[in-house]
Amino acid sequence: MIKFTHTAIIRGNDARTPDGARKKIKVRETQCYWISEHGIKYKKPHGRGIGDWPMFDLDVSTLKPIVEA
Repeated sequence: MIKFTHTAIIRGNDARTPDGARKKIKVRETQCYWISEHGIKYKKPHGRGIGDWPMFDLDVSTLKPIVEA
């Protein structure tokens, strides 16, 4: 089972997403990427989605560690 270590907000970045589209997701950290619970990669320094036409970017300022009790 994959362990997700952080939560973050993704934001729509083009015309295919409604204005102000936002969604809270879980991510895990690798050396170069943040990888979402849906398997989508976001570049670590700035959160840009990977691929030809990514619909969402990760807002790196919203990254928060998941604290287990």
